[in-house]
Amino acid sequence: MRVLIVYTRKDLVTNLFFVKQLSDSLEKAGRDATVISTESLSLATIEQLEHLKESTSLVIFRSRDVALSKKMGEMGFKIINNPSLLELATDKLKTYEFCLSHSLPTIQTTTVEQSIEATLPHKVPLVIKDRYGHGGSSVVLLDTKDDVHTHLSNKALHLFVAQPFIDDVLCEWRAYVIGRQIKYWVKKTPKSGDFRANLSQGAKIEKKRPPDQIRSLVEQVVCYLGEGAYGVDILQTRHGNLLGEIEDPVGFRSLYRLNLTDITETLASYFISVSGHD
Repeated sequence: MRVLIVYTRKDLVTNLFFVKQLSDSLEKAGRDATVISTESLSLATIEQLEHLKESTSLVIFRSRDVALSKKMGEMGFKIINNPSLLELATDKLKTYEFCLSHSLPTIQTTTVEQSIEATLPHKVPLVIKDRYGHGGSSVVLLDTKDDVHTHLSNKALHLFVAQPFIDDVLCEWRAYVIGRQIKYWVKKTPKSGDFRANLSQGAKIEKKRPPDQIRSLVEQVVCYLGEGAYGVDILQTRHGNLLGEIEDPVGFRSLYRLNLTDITETLASYFISVSGHD
């Protein structure tokens, strides 16, 4: 029985090192690891997918294609992470609603108004984010209502969310969850003059142990989300801690930058344990 590793073709190119390491770790443990693109899966017929399912014990879904994940889940593929977790993590509004439903501290998040001339959902300065974006590239801080109007001009407003600017953030903590355990911690500090704590935006990263309150908050989140291989981002501010985002598929570049070499072995061990086959 094989393990499928699923990426978009574009993401596969930028993650070749990780994919090879993970495939090697799985095959050393006796699993046949097959890499396949979302594009190929989307073009497959139902009969082809059914045939693929018969020889597949687990799908490691490393794409943000929620529709494809749901389709495969409904067909009976065993998927890590499950489609509902992927949908929750890739939609910032759903993440906010998840936090509200479980009384988890987070940043108020709303869709922008259907007209940029309407009353803004928050006072400025305002953070505007792509509702389905990731990596920080689509996150902007706008100081005036005119700036907001200009930025959103000619954009599909339903694809964006608005948040108040939190001006007392000390740093951001990324917890890497594998199974139901927090396996790794990374502290991220934005570079001078930037409020985004993303590695791709030049943030400083460190391997550090978080304060107990941060760990406790992530443990609460894990209790609600269940098992998988995902990330949880917590903002540490001067006035408390806030859940920022849930990351699925979580990236591991920060861990490689910190010279942590057992990542794929740890992941492979978990994936094998849930695949259901010896």
